[in-house]
Amino acid sequence: MGLLSFALFYSFISFVLDIFMNLFSRKHEYQADAYAASLAPGESLVRALITLSVSSLSNLQSHPLYLFFHYSHPTLLQRKAAIDEQYSAV
Repeated sequence: MGLLSFALFYSFISFVLDIFMNLFSRKHEYQADAYAASLAPGESLVRALITLSVSSLSNLQSHPLYLFFHYSHPTLLQRKAAIDEQYSAV
């Protein structure tokens, strides 16, 4: 009975911790993109991200809740929007 209780408790704790780790990871991805875009033209970074997305068959339009709970990286469209926003602010 104790092992079953531990498994249920651990899965809940793991799920909650994964949400925070995904938020932390996405924040760092945006920072990495901003740094890369500051070193080279943002269009080059966007083209590279598009190439990666095509080769890995990534999903561009995930449901926002699924994205929030399960994705550790922003989608291509979110990353492109952040890069474009960075260039429009300059």
